[in-house]
Amino acid sequence: MKILSFNVSWECMTNSDTGTAKNLGTICKNLSKNNYQCRDNLILYLRQIRNNYNEFDILCFQEASNLDVLKEEFNSNFFLHQHKSGNETMITIINHNLFNIIDIIPGEFKIGRPFCIFIIESKVDLKPIIFVNLHYCSSLKKDNCNHISYILSQTLKKKYPNYEIDFSNYRIIVAGDFNYHLHPNMIIEHNSILEFKPFYSLSSLKAYKPFESCCYYNNFKDNVNYITDLIFDSDSINQIMILKPKTPISDHLPIITILP
Repeated sequence: MKILSFNVSWECMTNSDTGTAKNLGTICKNLSKNNYQCRDNLILYLRQIRNNYNEFDILCFQEASNLDVLKEEFNSNFFLHQHKSGNETMITIINHNLFNIIDIIPGEFKIGRPFCIFIIESKVDLKPIIFVNLHYCSSLKKDNCNHISYILSQTLKKKYPNYEIDFSNYRIIVAGDFNYHLHPNMIIEHNSILEFKPFYSLSSLKAYKPFESCCYYNNFKDNVNYITDLIFDSDSINQIMILKPKTPISDHLPIITILP
């Protein structure tokens, strides 16, 4: 199972000179001639890596503003879901050939920080999966955010009151922008392995600690110094790979993993 997660920066996708990535949004605007150059770079880059990796099975995008053009990049074999919270749009793309989509439960940690829970089933082995695409808060106090596990558990419980029993045997995969560098205590670290329990009563998830994927600030040649973007899995300890586009796209770098 090949998974991509990418915070594509709403500032870069819209040529915005406001927001935390305003310096990069301004660069994207200056690169553009009556278009959105960084957004167009993203589309070209996606074509390239989808070809290089012989297609992805699930793709997660955070801060996915101005990306209706993505619909033109995926044929009917893919299901594209958009979820909006405040000014942020989140996009999740799932390969219909590999998964049946049983249910979709959108939510938010706060306005402008969305997540989406997908209840899916593998067509290969019929194994049930909970998949989550998320963008967590930057500051718990300032943003008035509760812990990830609490919010995800409560959201699932509202629709499935007996979720501890209903989903006890489900594989759980969670991907997205965790802002981990700002909340290192929310995930247990054992040397190079990170452990995470997104739903209090369900399985723990693990991942190898990845390299830094955030953030460019002043230009697209800066060093990235923070671990923010992660992919966890309850069935395996997965290696996360950081990709480095050669053209300006976002303040984050895309991450991928290949799960058994």
